Amino acid sequence: MAVLMLAPLLLAVPAGYLAGGRLRHLIHVPLRHAWLLWLAAVLQFLQLRHIRPGFSLLIPVFGLAFAFLLANLRGRGRALQLAVGAVLTGGALNAAAIAVNGRMPHTAEAVQAAAALPADPGAAKHFVADAGTRLLWLGDVIPVPAIHGVISIGDIALLLGAAGIIAAGMRPSGVRISPADDESAGNDRCSRHRLKG
Repeated sequence: MAVLMLAPLLLAVPAGYLAGGRLRHLIHVPLRHAWLLWLAAVLQFLQLRHIRPGFSLLIPVFGLAFAFLLANLRGRGRALQLAVGAVLTGGALNAAAIAVNGRMPHTAEAVQAAAALPADPGAAKHFVADAGTRLLWLGDVIPVPAIHGVISIGDIALLLGAAGIIAAGMRPSGVRISPADDESAGNDRCSRHRLKG
């Protein structure tokens, strides 16, 4: 699955350069409320350590990630907003499947077609679907033999959205604050200056 995690980079970097962007611009992307991502990472670690307070910790992980993305939408370029929208949609689809099942389901048929290993019965994040599985069509039912893995519709939206975010972030215009926000920030600075005077 490491190849799958690299897919957004493999898609985004060439697209970003073709659009006139540069990788160095990514380090200048201003982020708001980054602590939300750190908290999500802690909960994800606890989930992998099989520490579950009666429900899947993936749900609050998704919630924190959504909150972070929404907090960083204001003042961004249209391309970046659309990419974030794709990530939110993909995350919501995956979250729905997890919320109704406790974990992400996958089918034995998809696993066999991808020559992948089925989930261990005690796995923290996945399980093999059965007759009682709900919203199975949102689960990991798409085999990807090239990586010996299975993915979901939500994963596809997440990957495309992540690639879009990287490509848009490579362009200075993709992270520029909108005129309205810039004017508001200017008014705040003027107000603080008058108060000091």
